[in-house]
Parts: sequence; structure tokens; C-alpha cells
Amino acid sequence: MLKQSDWLAEADYSNENFVQNMKDGLEAWKKLRDNCGLDVRGVFRRHELIPFVLVPHRIAAQHENTKKLPMLENLRQAHEAFKFGAWRAALALLRSIVEAVLRDHYRAEGTHLDERIDNARGLPGGVDKAVLHYLRGLANIYLHLGPRLEGNKFNKQAAQLEAMDEKRLEIEMVRLFTVVRALIEGMK
Repeated sequence: MLKQSDWLAEADYSNENFVQNMKDGLEAWKKLRDNCGLDVRGVFRRHELIPFVLVPHRIAAQHENTKKLPMLENLRQAHEAFKFGAWRAALALLRSIVEAVLRDHYRAEGTHLDERIDNARGLPGGVDKAVLHYLRGLANIYLHLGPRLEGNKFNKQAAQLEAMDEKRLEIEMVRLFTVVRALIEGMK
């Protein structure tokens, strides 16, 4: 395998195709940055912020192929959505993960997620029912495209989340990822 320095030394910079390929690459980069709003620095920053999740061995051992564990695929996609700045999509996937984990691993009874959260027993340290309800409420607002109302009252938390600057929003999302990590790592 060639190292980057070897590859650069072997490149033929006078080759007409090389120059055209470089121009095409720069043009594609400009389109991604200007037309699609790709924030590469933000992607790398958010990638570093995502907490690593360790699935308990006894849970992973139940699935010979981790692709059969939809929760892990949802978690992977939540990470990807967050990295690329799609925090609403990440929030919706986190909600899905919470619901599945409470149902399948904490045996939380109930028809709806709010009931499952209320009925959850033996939650690990770092997981508070109020934070799970907060995550659920925020995700519901964006999933159902409803007004910023929950019941008949204005959801101040959703309004506050939308008003946050990028740095504060990232911190809040990392806090929610950390809660979901604790929930997953504490699975029974």
C-alpha cells in the first residue's frame, strides 16, 4: 500500500487529466459548501462530541450478527444525523431507541412511550425519568410536526431548544446522547 508521500511523489502534475480532476474536485467542494451547506469543521467537531456506547456483552451475544439489532443501526444513524447537523433526525432516532430499550430490556409496560417511561424500573445511574420525558416531548413535537404545544400548554423547552445557538444546541444533544448511552449500557 502506498503512503500518501509516495503517492504524491508519483503523481504526474503536468498530466492534463490531473489538472482537470483537481478543478472538478474543487468545483464539487464549492457546491457542497455553498449549495448544500456542508460544514466540514462542524462535522468533525460533532464527531468528536458523540459519546462512545458499549453494548453489554450479554445483549450483543444474543445476536450473532449485530446487523440484526435494529437499535444499533438506529444509534449509528442518530450519530450520523447529529454529525451532519440534522439534530431533529437525531432526536427522533434517540426517541425510537429509548422506546425499544425500555420495552425490550427494562420490561417497561405501557401502550405509549410516556407510560413506559413512568413504568420503567431499575434505570441505571445517569438516567432520569424527567430527562427521558424531556427527550420524548421534544421528539414528539418534531415527529408529529405539531405546533409547539404539548397538551394545551406551550412547550417552553422546544422553544428554548430552537432558540439555542449552535454550540449550546450541540451541548444539549450530547447530553441526550449521554443519557441514551447510560440507558443502553445499563440494559438487562
